[in-house]
Amino acid sequence: MAGLRLESINLNLLPALDAVLQEAHVTRAAARIGVTQSAMSYTLRQLRDLFDDPLLVRGPNGMVLTARGEELAPRVRAALAEVERALEPGRFDPATSSRGFSIATADSTFFTVVLPLQSRLAAQAPGVRLRLSLLGLRPYEERLESGEIDIALGMGFGDHPRVHRAILYEEHYACVARTEHPSVRGSITVEQFAAADHIIVTRKTSRESTSLDERLAERGMERRIALQVPSFPLGLAAARSTDLVLSGPARFLRTEPAAMGLQVMDHPLVEGTFGVSMMWHARGDRDPANRWLREQVEAVVGELGA
Repeated sequence: MAGLRLESINLNLLPALDAVLQEAHVTRAAARIGVTQSAMSYTLRQLRDLFDDPLLVRGPNGMVLTARGEELAPRVRAALAEVERALEPGRFDPATSSRGFSIATADSTFFTVVLPLQSRLAAQAPGVRLRLSLLGLRPYEERLESGEIDIALGMGFGDHPRVHRAILYEEHYACVARTEHPSVRGSITVEQFAAADHIIVTRKTSRESTSLDERLAERGMERRIALQVPSFPLGLAAARSTDLVLSGPARFLRTEPAAMGLQVMDHPLVEGTFGVSMMWHARGDRDPANRWLREQVEAVVGELGA
């Protein structure tokens, strides 16, 4: 598009381009913007001609974006988000709005915050839609900056000059084991913890030392990691059917269905609390819709007694 003038481009193609780049799938992209598959295929041909790039190609496990497509995806999403914000009225009426909000969330805050948030929105703003994704896919700062997400929920966030933070609640660590565990009954000592086999939750492919391992090492102990999984729901499923021990945020581990079939115990190694936060970009700080969403999150947390 380097030599093209903006007025010579059919801007109606941009929502279709965004759908293709976000879904990486022609049929899903068509459904996303409410057109037929054949219409989307025709539009994709136009986009390929416009950018002189296929944008979407077949990979070993389905369709994937080209390098140019990967480059365009966050830029197009950010541009359309800006247009949507520009067209939003100066006020936000949740009762009549059909706006979609994008939230990046940790596993734990999905259960403790997002699920009750969805119930609250269903009653107060039936037309509002939530689009969820997991933290860790890409740096949350980049995703907020580009407009890909409206807010991020979780822990371990760093400081960023253009990102605002609100502490939602203080969390502490706990661990779980199945109720029929042969050696753990209602509580767990440091010695029992070190002797047990463990599950760790990480999206990294390699095994790295965690803060729990470092705390054990300070006591001259170590533990054996028997299973590494990418999410807490998988870790909980494994803990229910094995004698492995899982550590994680206490409030999440005590929610249903997380605690079903499990005993939740104070962690023998971790004292004190850590903050669970909500993050949003400075650009949306005074946006009525973004502010309303943040208020709903804070109201949910207040109802939880956090």
